[in-house]
Amino acid sequence: MCQKCYALLTFRDLLLPSLLCFLQRTQGLILDKRQLHVLKQINQKTTSSNAMITRADKGKTTVIIYTRDYNRKVHTFLSDNNFHTIPKDPTNYDHRTVQKTLQECDRIIGRKQIKFLTQKKPNPTHT
Repeated sequence: MCQKCYALLTFRDLLLPSLLCFLQRTQGLILDKRQLHVLKQINQKTTSSNAMITRADKGKTTVIIYTRDYNRKVHTFLSDNNFHTIPKDPTNYDHRTVQKTLQECDRIIGRKQIKFLTQKKPNPTHT
């Protein structure tokens, strides 16, 4: 599998937990029958026509776009902006560097304050 295809799969995998969280939050809401019917119809039409609902590039707008067009746009964006995968996660190295730098600045930042400025086990963000 090529790196660009892998990036697309990873992007979809990153969106899945957010979508599931959204669905769980909205299930607690009380919707009337008409609203529920409209939501089900939208969901049915998007899945049957191989489309998806996503946020627009600019502004606070939601759009419905075909999945193949969306994948093509993501692929174009990744290739035009020279994205590439890195062999190793740099988070641990960066964390050690920050820790070392903070400890060397003990005249500016007290030892008790350093523990409030760093995380115990940092993880890269996935949103």
